[in-house]
Amino acid sequence: MNNNFNNHRHQKRIKIFMTIVILLIILSFLYWFFLVRGREFTDDAYIHADMAKISSRIFGTINSILVENDDYVKKGDLLLTLDDRELKLEKESLLAVKE
Repeated sequence: MNNNFNNHRHQKRIKIFMTIVILLIILSFLYWFFLVRGREFTDDAYIHADMAKISSRIFGTINSILVENDDYVKKGDLLLTLDDRELKLEKESLLAVKE
């Protein structure tokens, strides 16, 4: 009789343990599905994005840069300002030669 009681007790412990394991698996899956599934993880903290090289139509010295690294810019945004003293001097010399 005592052996039967121990056997029943052992089976009950196995059922409780298996129920806990199954619940943990289900909770882990739900956590992943609702909270982690769509997230991007990186080890080096870089995500590939579109990059474009830029150049100016005229030569000159840069006065100030108006954007920071990784800023989002769109077509027509002012990125930097150039020193216009050299351009003004060149314009004046061209006008002087023309007259």
